[in-house]
Amino acid sequence: MSLGPLAAAVAVLVAVTLPAGGRVFGLAVVAGAAASLLDVAALLGRGGRRPVVAAATLSAVVLPATAVADPAGGWERVPGYVAATLLGSFALVLLFGRRRRVTAGLGATSLAGLLVGLGAVSLILLRALEDGFRWTVAALLLAAVPAAAASLTRRLPRLAGVSPAAAGVVLAALAAAALGATLDPPLTAVRTLALLAVAVAAGLAAAALVSVLRGEDVPEPRGATGAPGSPGAVLSVTGGVLLAAPGAYLLARAVQL
Repeated sequence: MSLGPLAAAVAVLVAVTLPAGGRVFGLAVVAGAAASLLDVAALLGRGGRRPVVAAATLSAVVLPATAVADPAGGWERVPGYVAATLLGSFALVLLFGRRRRVTAGLGATSLAGLLVGLGAVSLILLRALEDGFRWTVAALLLAAVPAAAASLTRRLPRLAGVSPAAAGVVLAALAAAALGATLDPPLTAVRTLALLAVAVAAGLAAAALVSVLRGEDVPEPRGATGAPGSPGAVLSVTGGVLLAAPGAYLLARAVQL
């Protein structure tokens, strides 16, 4: 199955449902979390670190789904679901008698569940805040732009001399300026800059993570293993947002206290 169209569908679904309200947007995020979990599992499995997907689903999909139903208690549920993921992975490994790379599999399960679940639940809780729409628009735009810029510079021959990281930082700064000009009322300059720093760091970390999980020593070469339909296609789109969302949520919460 080609993952390129799935990645595009996830991005479009989340963007289209953002103005529709917290619950509709939350359901779109849960769908994106499920797609991201399958992609992360495929990436980890290529290196022999096969996660227990059923257990990782507790943190990656069920936790965000509960936040859609009841945003008020979403963050407080995180420790319980993380513990359930760990216990579930141990139980399933014992039940099905896996004997090889057990420790790597348990670690991969935790990584997949926490990476996807914390990001997805944070994004849902961010949208549910009193001023959540503006914060979510800013977080999505600032996190998505660097990822899109990095992807384009790797895949378009005419941009072969452009550094993906540099392109992402420059376009993220332009996106921050656009947010200041279009949001009504805009986020303050300090808040926008803080969110920009979170988003850029998350985008760079996500690109490095995908590269490592693909088994590359350096960021993916142009036109090589980062083909649009290969494992990592969904995480390349959603990874920056997932890593930026917890920081954005905590920043928004701190401002509103």
